[in-house]
Amino acid sequence: PAGPVSIDADRIDQVTYSGNGSSSKSMSLRAFNKKLMTLMPSPSPVRSTPVKAIDRSTASPTMDVLHFLKGKVLITELQSQTTRVSPLSKVLAMAADPWGGWWVLRETSAGGELLWLPANLDLKRQQVVKSRLELMTPSNKSIGRVQIKGTDWSFKLTTFGAYERAERQCGTVDGSDALCTEAAGWGSPATLEVKLSPQQARSVGWERDAQTNKGAGEPLTVKLPEIMSSSPCECWGEDAECGSGTMLGSSGVGVVLTDIECGDLAHMTCALTTKNGDRFGSLGSAWTKRAHMKKDHLPGASCGPYWVSSDGGWLSVGRGVFCSAADPSNCTAAVPGRFIGVGGKSLSKFSR
Repeated sequence: PAGPVSIDADRIDQVTYSGNGSSSKSMSLRAFNKKLMTLMPSPSPVRSTPVKAIDRSTASPTMDVLHFLKGKVLITELQSQTTRVSPLSKVLAMAADPWGGWWVLRETSAGGELLWLPANLDLKRQQVVKSRLELMTPSNKSIGRVQIKGTDWSFKLTTFGAYERAERQCGTVDGSDALCTEAAGWGSPATLEVKLSPQQARSVGWERDAQTNKGAGEPLTVKLPEIMSSSPCECWGEDAECGSGTMLGSSGVGVVLTDIECGDLAHMTCALTTKNGDRFGSLGSAWTKRAHMKKDHLPGASCGPYWVSSDGGWLSVGRGVFCSAADPSNCTAAVPGRFIGVGGKSLSKFSR
């Protein structure tokens, strides 16, 4: 029979079936289920697809990550791995300040302009902080950095081109936003200074009492397992203090130095660990308990910077791959391009 199906909610052990051309009658719930299944269409074996179960305890964080690739800003939603292109065009530099606001340097027909966007990247609320910027110095050297200065604070915005030029010469440097050419004393990029009026500083949140997105790392020192100990742990005659580092916010994870080599620069190796040093690891690999360490499988991790989600649950080394603090082997997929940051979410940045 065909027709609407109804359940009499007042009789849990029985149901009432009403079909076209037939009178209503009560039946057991088991009999009703059998009759209901005869009304359901059978799926075609050719078109049916397996159901993928999602373990919510290990699901990826719902957040947008921003990357710069071939002159465009890409916004990828981590959980769905869907990417869209930002309508911002001809972007030369983009970064979030310690308050979470976004700064964008982009090219225009008149030279360049400096934009500010709120943390959620709402383009309707963008502010043109400075227009008609000269992007070339008198020596025709490309601008590599913008120094944005308020009454009490300042913020550096380094162009993607400056990063790429430095990486071609000498690679990258762990730590803050310094370029490897600067760390080696080979020179800094040409810098353009932009001063904010008190009104502009207030409009972008620079008059708050505290920086809402500043990473304050708690110092950490653990005794490394004998199998990980580096001797001597020094560079240019100075003790590098292997086993020392910092806790990464509220994640319960810390990063400590495990080895160092000296050359033109100091090349450091670190490991992730806990406050009591009972296990060690790196992003992309599972924790290894202290007692189970093996000489040919010692964890080697970046010394930073690390980006930590506001809830302390997720860590990243700045390439847009986020890993669980509880299980660093549980990571989201990589996204191509240079990682810029996370939209609409608070991230704190830490270095050893």
